Amino acid sequence: MPASSIPLRSVRIFISSTFSDMMGERNELVLKIFPQIRQWCEARGITWTEIDLRWGVVVEPGEDTLQACLEEVDHCHPFFLGLIGQRYGSVHTTHKLSYTELEIRRGVLEVEMQKKKKKEGLHAFFYFRDPALEPPPDPGDGKDSPESRVTQAALGARILASGHPCTTYDSLAGLGKQVHEDLIARLNSLFPEDEAPTPAEYDVRHQKHRTDRQDQISPLAGNPDWINPLYAATTRGKPVLLTGEEGSGKSVWLAWWVRHGHKGSACASVDAALSQKLHAWIMRRPAPSPAQAPLCIYAAVGTTAFSSSWAGLARSLAVAMKCDAGEVAAARELPNLLAAMDKKILQHLTHQYVILAVDSVDQLPGDDLDSAVSWLTFLARLGAGVVLSSSPARVKPYAMERHWPVFSLPSLTVEDRTGMAKGYLGHYGKKLEDKNSEGRQW
Repeated sequence: MPASSIPLRSVRIFISSTFSDMMGERNELVLKIFPQIRQWCEARGITWTEIDLRWGVVVEPGEDTLQACLEEVDHCHPFFLGLIGQRYGSVHTTHKLSYTELEIRRGVLEVEMQKKKKKEGLHAFFYFRDPALEPPPDPGDGKDSPESRVTQAALGARILASGHPCTTYDSLAGLGKQVHEDLIARLNSLFPEDEAPTPAEYDVRHQKHRTDRQDQISPLAGNPDWINPLYAATTRGKPVLLTGEEGSGKSVWLAWWVRHGHKGSACASVDAALSQKLHAWIMRRPAPSPAQAPLCIYAAVGTTAFSSSWAGLARSLAVAMKCDAGEVAAARELPNLLAAMDKKILQHLTHQYVILAVDSVDQLPGDDLDSAVSWLTFLARLGAGVVLSSSPARVKPYAMERHWPVFSLPSLTVEDRTGMAKGYLGHYGKKLEDKNSEGRQW
């Protein structure tokens, strides 16, 4: 299926339980079981995220911690996992109910009362700890008194009567095994194997998520004065290198430039002359002006394991530029795939300027890097723009030897990094207090 039509395949599941007595259970799931489920999901093109709030949530002054927790429950709908023991837990001063019960009510028991949610669409699972594993109640602890255990028993009865899957476990290993079986069976029914995207389609979707996240940080990173010069440099018939040491923000800056920076660049530079001449020679017709809005194709090496090799990255690029799916599937050999992409790019160049931006190209292994750079250089000679980002060590000497345009980002200062963090948090209505950033080792 084309990348643009890939449905959002995402599972975000909320883990609800009391905290101090359920550390073993949460560790069993988070450290052992969920990594296995995440690996299974990746093979199906599914993004897996578990929400474990055992360490609390960050709230602004005056903000209610409970509300922040319940918003996370809402964000995870329709997935919910409850761990139920005999301890009732901390009680909210206003609602006079435990935080755990309020989470369960919000996510499961009262869902049918909320207009935007349907009970039959829930994927909720509850796991009850065998009473033999329970420690005796502590009369000195108001959260674990005999009275609070009676309240907890009433909550348990309501959960059992809800009709959602409920299981009793007598060991941590038994809990882990049951959770794994339950979730894989449900996910398999929701996301059948024959509907899974190809590895290249999955990788392209992750590329988009990567640029979405980085787009929330920029344009605080990088040099805004480079926007037009970088665009102009792509028209010289050679790849352009964006480089900088680790942590300099080159990936963030490139992602922002791909999304916004090249748009509306009024590049009337004579640097376009070579691209125009090459295009006219190859296509036997005038090239489109690079001042027009270009088609920008982005890829990042190592976003998934699939794109860590040149063969995998090439297939991701083929999907991103919407090459014919049949041709891509039939092109089992890399040269045939590259030929299909050459054809697609030449088709685009008849009416639209094309830029390929490849992030972290230096992460390709040796021979793969040579092959990738050779093909991308060929595309630049065809008249397409090519922008590569890399740390200086591997690619910069190669670029300098061949007289590529090179843009070197300076290292970010602490003030730069603090500003980026504040900008990113600002997208979520959060703030980084100055006292939290002073002296921090970024």
